[in-house]
Amino acid sequence: MTVKRKTIGVLINGLDQPYQQGIWAGVEEASREFDLNVFYLNSGSLASPLAQDRMRNHLHRFIRPSSIDGFFVVST
Repeated sequence: MTVKRKTIGVLINGLDQPYQQGIWAGVEEASREFDLNVFYLNSGSLASPLAQDRMRNHLHRFIRPSSIDGFFVVST
């Protein structure tokens, strides 16, 4: 019997700050240790008036309970 590898998602608004980079590194390390798939969604503010943020948020439509086993939201 094949065991399905778990997948976690990480919603983060950027990787330009040391705080965010530290979280990224920790998630990567844990994913190797626990044999997890990880996908990152780099998105903008949910209620942003900026068109560039709204465009990045279209990725949220692809999040489905059937495609992930866990989800982290990183807020700064």
